[in-house]
Parts: sequence; C-alpha cells; structure tokens
Amino acid sequence: PDGDTAGQDTILNLFADPQNITELSQWDRDYLAALYKAVPNRPNVRQQARGIAEEVIRQRNGR
Repeated sequence: PDGDTAGQDTILNLFADPQNITELSQWDRDYLAALYKAVPNRPNVRQQARGIAEEVIRQRNGR
C-alpha cells in the first residue's frame, strides 16, 4: 500500500490522477491473473509474494 506507482501504467494511479486513468492496464491484468493463478498457502508471505511475481513474469513473457 505504500508503493510509489507514479510513472507506472497501473489502475492504482486512479487515486492520484482520476481524469487520466480510465481502465486496467495490461500490467494490471497480468498481475490479477498471476494473483489468482499462484499457488496458495505458501509457508510465508515472502514465498507467496515471490510466487505471484514469478507468475507475473511468466504472463509477461508468454506474449
């Protein structure tokens, strides 16, 4: 929640710039797909985050 998304193509910038953000970006779509595809219940938060990040990379490289 404290991440700096300024300059990034993401719906999260909607709160700072509501006039120019109108839809999910491809990054947002890839992240959400990875979030729901990642293996749940990993032993700790760090491993869970890594699993999601790895899946985002797979999504992005799959095109």
